[in-house]
Formats: sequence, C-alpha cells, structure tokens
Amino acid sequence: MLHKLKIIVISILLMAMFTTTCCFADASSPSVAISYGDELSPQYVVTRFIQSSLGFTGRQACVDIYSEVDRGAADRMKVTVTLKKVGSSTSVKTWTDQIRMVSDYGTVRFSEYYTVPSSGTYYFTAVGKMYRNNLVVDSFSVSSPQKVCS
Repeated sequence: MLHKLKIIVISILLMAMFTTTCCFADASSPSVAISYGDELSPQYVVTRFIQSSLGFTGRQACVDIYSEVDRGAADRMKVTVTLKKVGSSTSVKTWTDQIRMVSDYGTVRFSEYYTVPSSGTYYFTAVGKMYRNNLVVDSFSVSSPQKVCS
C-alpha cells in the first residue's frame, strides 16, 4: 500500500513538472520591446538616474546634468541641451555634446555656463542617448526646474 502511494505521488509530481510552462526573466538586463511599424526593436534600460540642475550667479547660468548608468552598460552619452526663457518661443542657447563615461564607473556629467541676456525665469530641456560600441542602449529626456535670474 505504501509503495502504491509513493508511485502515485511521484506520478503526479512528474505530470505537473512536464505540463507546466516556466518563464524566467533575466534581471541583469531588463528590456522593453518597442514597435516601429513592422519592425520590433529591443530597448535596454541602463540608466539608473539622471539629475538636472540650473543655477545662477548673477546673470551667469550653470546648466548641469549628472547621470549614472549600470557599470559597463554604456561608454558615452550624446546630449542636446536647450536653455529657454519662460514665455519666449525661442531658445536662449543650445549645446550638443558627446561625453565619454568616467572610466568604468558608469557616471557622466554635462556642465556648461552661459550669460543670459536679461533677467527672467529660465529652465532647460535635454534629450540624449546612451551608447555602447556605437549602438544606442538607452535614451532619455529631462527638464530642469525653473529658476529666476534677477
């Protein structure tokens, strides 16, 4: 009787094991599939965070973006930063820059200064991409808080 019970339990376990579909996700490289028409392109999220700040010393604006990515996931960042005045339809200053990652730590910083033509409230927007071996591995957009220049 005990022998038959063991056989039944083992049979049920084997049946459950072979009829169950298991899915595993690799947490080390999360990805999202984005569809462009008929084309499917994987996009890997490698950016841990992006910090933006805008400050003024007199009329000199300091535009700063600091980013950290997964170690070894990207080797450079290409970014376009546009400084704008609130209420104006034109941009005050635009920078386009390509910056290498600091060694293998995965940090990168964009920092520029510009003397604004008049007092007012300013902010900046930035759009960029992270690259590894000339392939895009992540993209981002960020805006700074508005700051008053008097």
